[in-house]
Amino acid sequence: MSLLPDGLMPPIIQRSYNPLCDCVIRTSEGGQIWTHRAFLSTTSPFFRAMFRLEPRRAVPLELPAPVLEALLMFYFTGELPLNDKNILDILDGADMLLMQGALDVCLEQLLRGIGINNCLSMAALAQRYYSPSFREAVLGFVREHFDVVWRDSEEFPETSSTLLRELLTSDELNVGREADLLRALQQWSSDSGILINDVDALQVLLQCVRIGICNDEDLESVRQRCPSLAQSHVFQEAVDDALKRGPCKCSLDLMQPSSMATPERTVAISANMCKAMQSASYEAPAFSHRSTVEVPGPVHNCCHCGGCTPERWLPRMPYEMLFCVGGWSRGQERSGIEAYDPRSRQWILHSNKEFEPRAYHGVVEFGAHIYTVGGLTNRTPVRWLDSFDTKRCVWEQRSPMHMARAYPSVVVLGEQIYAIGGYTGTQRTATVERYSPRTNQWTMVAPMNQVRSDAAACVFKGSLYVSGGFNGQHALASVEQYTPELDCWRTVCPLPGPRCSHRMVLHAGRVYVFGGFDGHRRLDTVLRSQEDALRGWQDMRPMKVTRSTFAVAQLGDDIYVIGGFDGTGLTAEVERYSASTDTWHAVAPLNEPLSAMAACVVKGIAASRRFFTRRNQKP
Repeated sequence: MSLLPDGLMPPIIQRSYNPLCDCVIRTSEGGQIWTHRAFLSTTSPFFRAMFRLEPRRAVPLELPAPVLEALLMFYFTGELPLNDKNILDILDGADMLLMQGALDVCLEQLLRGIGINNCLSMAALAQRYYSPSFREAVLGFVREHFDVVWRDSEEFPETSSTLLRELLTSDELNVGREADLLRALQQWSSDSGILINDVDALQVLLQCVRIGICNDEDLESVRQRCPSLAQSHVFQEAVDDALKRGPCKCSLDLMQPSSMATPERTVAISANMCKAMQSASYEAPAFSHRSTVEVPGPVHNCCHCGGCTPERWLPRMPYEMLFCVGGWSRGQERSGIEAYDPRSRQWILHSNKEFEPRAYHGVVEFGAHIYTVGGLTNRTPVRWLDSFDTKRCVWEQRSPMHMARAYPSVVVLGEQIYAIGGYTGTQRTATVERYSPRTNQWTMVAPMNQVRSDAAACVFKGSLYVSGGFNGQHALASVEQYTPELDCWRTVCPLPGPRCSHRMVLHAGRVYVFGGFDGHRRLDTVLRSQEDALRGWQDMRPMKVTRSTFAVAQLGDDIYVIGGFDGTGLTAEVERYSASTDTWHAVAPLNEPLSAMAACVVKGIAASRRFFTRRNQKP
C-alpha cells in the first residue's frame, strides 16, 4: 500500500515513467519507482558505491514498495510514517541500504516503547543492527530491571546464552541478591531444555554468577527451591571452583559478613594468602562428569596485601548510593563527599576542591543533582546554593538565597526546594524561601509562626512539616504544617518533648523522628506518627547510640542514621533501622568521626560509575 497518492509524490520520486528521471528501482513485488541517481547517492553509501561502479539505469531491490517509498520520502521530508506494523520492515530496509539516519529514527522509536515484556527482544535487535547508543540504552534497561525481567518477562526462556553471558558478567547487573541469578538460570535452563541438552552452556553461565558472595543460607535455599540445578554436577563444580579460587586474605574481614565466614570459606581465603597464591591449598572434590569448559574471570589486586581476588567474590555496582556532604571534623568544616556502597558495605571518601568546606547545611537530591543549601563556611553563615551533577560529576554555583542561613531545614516539595528557618549570623529566623531549579530563582513564602533553627522537616501528604528546633533560648517541641496552595502555616500536634538537632523522615506512609538534643542531654529516642496524620506520636525502639547534629537518609527499605555528636564527642558510628521489624543494625562506620553533615540518596548507575570502588582498592 502506497504512502501518498501520485499527485502528492515529490518530483524526484515517481511511481510511473518520468522522462526527467534517470533511474528506476524495481521493488520485490514488481513495482517501479522512478527517481534520480544523484538523489539516491545522497541518501546512502549503498547507492553511491553502486552508481560509482556501474551507473546503470535499472536497480532491482528486494524491498516492498511501501518500505522503499518511506525511506526515500524520509530523506526528502525528514519524516518516517512509523507504526507497530511497518517499523521492523522499515528498519530492515534502512539496514540493508545503509541508511543510518532512518535506522536511528526507527531505533529511537522502538526505544520509546521499551518495557519489561519486550526489552530482551530489543536486546536481540541491538545485536543485529549497528547502533552503539541503542545497544547501550537497551542493555542498560535490561541490566537495571533484570530482577523483574527474569521473573516476569515471557521472552526470558528464549534468551540466547550469548546475551545472558554478557548480562551476567556485567558489573552493572542489578540484582537484589546474587543467589537470585542461580534461580534465574534454573528457570531459563528448565524452560529452554539447556540443563539436558547443553551442559557446557550452563557451565559457562554458572561461572558468571558471583557465587563467592552468596552466603550458605542463599545456597541452601537454591538447593531446596531448584533441586534439578543444585543436584547437577555443573552447579557443584561452580560452587567448589568459586571456593578454590578464593579472595585475598583481607576479604575474610572486609568482604564477607560474619555469617558467611564458614570453615570452607576460610580455607578458600587461606589458599589465597600472597600474590601468586592461586595454588591448590584447597582442592575441590573430583566429579566423574566434570565439564571441560573453563571461563577464567577477571581478577582484581588488593591494595593492602597485594593478593588477587576473582570477580566471583566481588559485589556488583549498586543502583543507589548514600552520599554524605560536608560536615564538621577536627575542629573545622569539611569539604568533599563520603559515599556509601550498600553492596560492598563500605564508605568511600572523595575530596573535591570545587566544593567549599561546609557544615550545618542542608542537602537534597533533585533531578540527578545534589543541592547543598546554606550552612557555615569559616564559621560564618552563607547564602550559597551549590549543585553537584551526579552524571557529569561537577559542582556548579546556583542563585544564592535572599539571606544567609546556617542550621536550616531543607526539603523538596513538588518541583521546589524549600529552605526553612535557620541562623542568619545575628538571630534565629522564621523566614522561608523556595528555589525553582527550572528558573534558578528563589522566592520568599509565608514565614513560620515561630523562629527556629536546628529543626527537622519532611513532606507528608502534600504538606511540609517542621518540628522542634532552637529559638535562641531553648529547644522547641512545636510542629508546624505548611500548605503550599494557601501559603500559610498552622500549628499541629507537638512532639512529646522539646528537641533540636534531630532528624525527621517520611517512610512507608509514616513520619519518624530520630535523636536530637532536648536542652539537657543527647537523645536516642525514636518517634513514629500515626498513619493518617500527625495527630500523635508512638515510641519505637531507640537507637544504639545517642546522637544529635547527625545525618539521615533512606536507602532501600531501611533508614540510615549517620555520625553526629553523642554527648562526649563526634562519632563515626552508623546504624540502619528496619521499620518493618522495628530493629536496628550496625553499619560500617564513616572514615572519620563527623557531625553537622547532611545526606541524601542518589539512584541510577551514572553516580555509581563515578563513585564505585572495588573493595581493597584505592578510589
